[in-house]
Amino acid sequence: MILLPLYRASLPPSNLLFRPSRGILRWWTFTKFAKKEETLIPIHPLLLGFSVAFLLEGKDGLILVDAGLPGSEGLLWAQMRVHGFAPGDLRLVILTHAHLDHCGCLPAVLRESGALLAAHPQAASRLQGGPVLLPEGRRLWGKTMAASFRLFRPWLSTPRLEIGLVLEDGAGLEDWGLPARILHTPGHTADSLSLLLEDGTALVGDLVVGWGRWARPQPYFIEDEQALAASIARLWEKRPRRLYASHWRRPLRLREFR
Repeated sequence: MILLPLYRASLPPSNLLFRPSRGILRWWTFTKFAKKEETLIPIHPLLLGFSVAFLLEGKDGLILVDAGLPGSEGLLWAQMRVHGFAPGDLRLVILTHAHLDHCGCLPAVLRESGALLAAHPQAASRLQGGPVLLPEGRRLWGKTMAASFRLFRPWLSTPRLEIGLVLEDGAGLEDWGLPARILHTPGHTADSLSLLLEDGTALVGDLVVGWGRWARPQPYFIEDEQALAASIARLWEKRPRRLYASHWRRPLRLREFR
């Protein structure tokens, strides 16, 4: 059962498992969400099987933070329609880092929506196509997930994508109708970034994982432990009110770690 979401998200788009019935989708979308908190702008978590993307209603249009594994665009569009939106309403897609569970369906998303891709400059070298680079997993869960990805590796490839909007550390998104700043938060990967809204909401990708209502530093997939600790410390200095992580549908709270 642990591997079911990964299995479903790794099958070809034509597989029927990618087309759940409307009843199942509505159950998954509504009954699994916790009560929404008040935020500066509406934020809609979109469950994509193995990961969670976040749809932000900016003043000048919709902004999507991350996408899912290859073939999960159908789930993405279906949940956007539940909220009353169409693919063409999407203006910008922000990639928190270039792992396949965040960028796998981006070619289809960008093609169907016409949206622009935004990412950290270090993501460019990771979006050149070719075999998927599998991270080494830590602890039982990380090693289990890494082994699962290796099973499906023959059917997986990294998309070749062009970054239309380069997001350096400190970049603002006011021109896109979003009162937010970019923080470069490496550690999980070198290209990882976080999005910090003016109201203290932070969308942090895989910088943290959920543990009840609390966030804890990413324990399973780490490229650079020192960079991860520095990124957590920097985020703590910003005193975020709530965090949204890419594999947790509820907002989290951050505690200081020493």
